Amino acid sequence: MKREDPRDLSVQQMSSGFLKYAAADCPWCGGKLTRLVDVDTSHTALAKLNLPWERLQVDTCVICGCYGIIYMELDGGGTPSWSAYNRKPAYLPDIKSEEYSGEYLQVGPQLTLSDIPRSACYAAIWELDSHSKFGGYPGWVQDAEYPDCPCCGRSMLFIGQLDWSDLEDYGEGIYYMFFCPKDRITATTYQQS
Repeated sequence: MKREDPRDLSVQQMSSGFLKYAAADCPWCGGKLTRLVDVDTSHTALAKLNLPWERLQVDTCVICGCYGIIYMELDGGGTPSWSAYNRKPAYLPDIKSEEYSGEYLQVGPQLTLSDIPRSACYAAIWELDSHSKFGGYPGWVQDAEYPDCPCCGRSMLFIGQLDWSDLEDYGEGIYYMFFCPKDRITATTYQQS
């Protein structure tokens, strides 16, 4: 993923979209859920999964997601909704969603997915300026933490990651996105140094 000059966006934006408010609110903090990614399933990074819908969408709460795994269930059309498998973390601070900046949303339209394949370990190289990526293997900040699917118990597939330092002036940490194609569930996790 990279930032593009907004004047150069055309076909790329039709195949992918990043960082928009989702339709639903977080049941834990009351803030708007964020659609981290909305990608055409025919994109080269997803085509091998043979997904039964046209788009893969990953939603999360960027406020509460720092404290635990957030699962979303995908309906027959691939639209995400809050999962009954979510468990509110034992610790959530007194959250006032209005105190959180939506600065990261302004960067979303500038992010694009390349159609040029890269090494599966591309973003795991820490000398890179950006650790945001789609496909391949995660570039972990801490230890590897692949979530298990809450339905089948299998380790979920890595989809991509968004480095918050790419999105906000003082942003830090990385959101990791995962998917279980069998049970149509996405998961997001977060790590920071």
